[in-house]
Amino acid sequence: MKLNVISEAHQPSPVSAVVLDGRVSQPMFGELDVRRLQLSPAVDGQPGVQVTGVKQDLARWAEVQGPTMLVAFQFQAPDASDNADALARYVADREPALTRHGGRVVISAVTERGEQWSFDGFEIIEFPSADTVGQLMQDPDYRNRTAASSAVFGGAFAMAPIQAA
Repeated sequence: MKLNVISEAHQPSPVSAVVLDGRVSQPMFGELDVRRLQLSPAVDGQPGVQVTGVKQDLARWAEVQGPTMLVAFQFQAPDASDNADALARYVADREPALTRHGGRVVISAVTERGEQWSFDGFEIIEFPSADTVGQLMQDPDYRNRTAASSAVFGGAFAMAPIQAA
């Protein structure tokens, strides 16, 4: 898949066959110059950065009802060949706490960095309420389960609300 990033300064040509199209609000944490994010099948010559999905339920995007967050992150070792495996371990470790709090993953993926995208991966997660994000972060089970697997993250991190465009 390919990730097409649209910001105030970068307006690429439209992409056909978009499977996820989201408008990104002002970040709650970190810096993120993205105002719109599109995900589409990889096609030769198509603009955007390469995306490797670790966990995805893209059909969920059409059914999202609660607050939805875009989380963009960097790894401590951005070019490590096992970053997809590291993200998969983190996602698996987090899953019990996320499920208990009613969160649902739309996509968790690693990406290459690009001219308009300085991150190594992203997630889009639906929550039942805005308070749930904070509750999850404070949950001792979540913090304990992910203590080791989250050590792969480092550098830039951003979180912003995202909704269907």
